[in-house]
Amino acid sequence: MSFLLRARFEPARLPDLDDLRLDAAARLDVDVELDEDSRLLLRRGVRETSWCAWPRTFAGMYVPGASTRGVELDVEQAGGQLAVRVSVPALCTWLDWRLGLVLGAELAELADDGVRVEGEGSFLAEGLAQRFEEDDTRYLAECSSGAAALLEEVRKGRVVRVGGPAGYAIVGPRTWLELTEAGGEPEDLALALVDRIQASVELRGFEAFHLANPLQLDGPSGRTVVAAVLPPDQDTLLRDPQYVLMSDDLEADGARMWLLPFGKLEEAFPARVVWLDDRTAAVPAILAEAWRRELERIRPWLTTVEQLLDV
Repeated sequence: MSFLLRARFEPARLPDLDDLRLDAAARLDVDVELDEDSRLLLRRGVRETSWCAWPRTFAGMYVPGASTRGVELDVEQAGGQLAVRVSVPALCTWLDWRLGLVLGAELAELADDGVRVEGEGSFLAEGLAQRFEEDDTRYLAECSSGAAALLEEVRKGRVVRVGGPAGYAIVGPRTWLELTEAGGEPEDLALALVDRIQASVELRGFEAFHLANPLQLDGPSGRTVVAAVLPPDQDTLLRDPQYVLMSDDLEADGARMWLLPFGKLEEAFPARVVWLDDRTAAVPAILAEAWRRELERIRPWLTTVEQLLDV
């Protein structure tokens, strides 16, 4: 589900992608960034097609520190013209919504007949803000419908990855239970869900924690697992690994490496783990002097790397 705006104009009118970003940033008075792939291609001067001046026919934009979903743009050929679509995904922040409207207004200024909003009709640039920013009814409806669709997936026992170029959050039964226990009307619940997604994307409250990089471990049997390292003496964030990798001494040659299933993390370290979402855990530092004792205590949950990968 997305809020969609479409504009068509002559190929020569297609604005430079970075100019479009800078204009949107100026109008909103915030920083606006391109998705990482588009940013790298733009820096290298790469173009995927001869007919599109952008690095590729798809790009994402977001506001650092204020986005959950960001905004998606794509362009295609349409009968000698270019058709540009701006998509604002459901469960976005209010600033994401405004970014989509600003980009739509910029494109509407280039098109002879303005911009067409799916399900609403055509608008000139000045009409977009009057209809969809001064009145937030459509934004709230999009949030509520997105929350309802996500709830259906969670009720099936699934976890859902929600995000965009700024990052993502993983919503499932744990997150939903915490939100519903707080009560409130459905609209309030939808906005609380947006805030929870944003808090996870931004690692809110845990910005100083080290975000563990995922490691792909390959075994001779052909088995592959993704693990994240949990070291002693360091506040650590673990985002969506299959296993947590630990060792008596990570620096020592030949030291034994242990794997803890990520689903057993809270059971192994009760009252220590803080969950930002269903699959993102903050683990305050375990002191080095207690590290070996902790490994011995949780040994029933641990498997060596060799045992797991050689099966």
